[in-house]
Amino acid sequence: MNISIIGFGKLGSSTGFFLSRKGFNVYAFDNNKKNLDGFKYKKPLFFEESTKSFIKNNNINYVYDIKEAIKKTNISYLIVPTPSLKNNNFDLSFIKDSIDNIFPILKKKKSKHTIILTSTVSPGSCDEIVEYIFKKYKMKNVIDYRLIYNPYFIALGSIVNDLESPDLLLIGTEIKNFSFYKNFLKKIYKNKINKIKINFLNFKEAEISKLAINCYVTMKISFSNSLSQVSDKKIGSINTTKILNAIGSDTRIGKKYLGLGPMYSGPCFPRDNLAMLAFLKSIKTSGDLFHSTDKINNLQTDRIIKIINGIDKFNNKRIGFLGLTYKSGTDLFTDSPAFYIISKIGSKRRNKIVGYDPYFNEKVKKEISKKYKILIHDSFDTFIKNTDVIFLSYRDKKFSKIIKYKNKVFIDPWNFLKDNLANSKIIFPGISFK
Repeated sequence: MNISIIGFGKLGSSTGFFLSRKGFNVYAFDNNKKNLDGFKYKKPLFFEESTKSFIKNNNINYVYDIKEAIKKTNISYLIVPTPSLKNNNFDLSFIKDSIDNIFPILKKKKSKHTIILTSTVSPGSCDEIVEYIFKKYKMKNVIDYRLIYNPYFIALGSIVNDLESPDLLLIGTEIKNFSFYKNFLKKIYKNKINKIKINFLNFKEAEISKLAINCYVTMKISFSNSLSQVSDKKIGSINTTKILNAIGSDTRIGKKYLGLGPMYSGPCFPRDNLAMLAFLKSIKTSGDLFHSTDKINNLQTDRIIKIINGIDKFNNKRIGFLGLTYKSGTDLFTDSPAFYIISKIGSKRRNKIVGYDPYFNEKVKKEISKKYKILIHDSFDTFIKNTDVIFLSYRDKKFSKIIKYKNKVFIDPWNFLKDNLANSKIIFPGISFK
């Protein structure tokens, strides 16, 4: 079966490699020619840990004309950006631009084409897309083509692994007979298909479900961070990790996403929560719960800064951010915990701030240094030696060698270091001692 990927970015490329590994003949198209060239010539413009092994060993067909991608396939994954608008709804302009490139070709095709929309959209968007196609191209969904909404629940740094073993598959469709898509999914997951929870819903149900799942996760993170503030009041020995572990032992709650850490961040969680708020506002329904989740997330940033400022003679100390991306395994730094905090510390202290991240390339380093006016070290050892206070932005096995360094102050919101650093002070937000 031939499949085209329209939009070969971080998620699109990972999807392409995943499907290629499953035996599908994949045609990759992206408006950014340099992006395709990067993969074609084994020098990708960005880094994604889970695709590293596939860069030099794949059978992807890189095509520079969308006509070729559509004509040679019967299924297309549409994975293009849906940036947030000022009102926090998701912008459909990239999707509509793709439709305007795809549907003049589909009108001439004899076979029915399936478009799998993977980009996250606001509730009501799929109906708007179907209406847009009918008004402009006089083509009806299900009859002349198939539009399926199939958003993923993945994390950068582990996309391919998350695609391989999903907790659930969310399918939004107007198709009454699901056998076509079930057979397609069986070809992807084969003997694993019976273990995966597949949910067939209508468009609006699927759109709401996608946002709601991420909102529930952010709620658990904000719940954990809110509870961990108790330890700041110095009322005795309080280990929030133990408390959260006890809470998560209740099967009604579960342990996933209950744990110490900084604020939630990245390309999905913050904006999905705000998109749900925008949707509820549009239908005049209370969004107090989601508003509180977002408010607590912002308070967590302020809490970390307060801890940093509370360190003795901070103004004369050099602070280092160990990890600048939003998580391990990716070079994406947009809305990362480190830069949330750096942006709030203020420009006057920037000359005292340094950073290190093992997943940055030279292009990303220059971009960050120019934007934030901070020094990015190339070497882990050089970074450690040139800092007094070190903030651990995320957990990574590469950071475990930090235990050999002495006479530092570490701020570890993850409880990653486990208090095993000799001759160094460790501050664990969420853990207090008598």
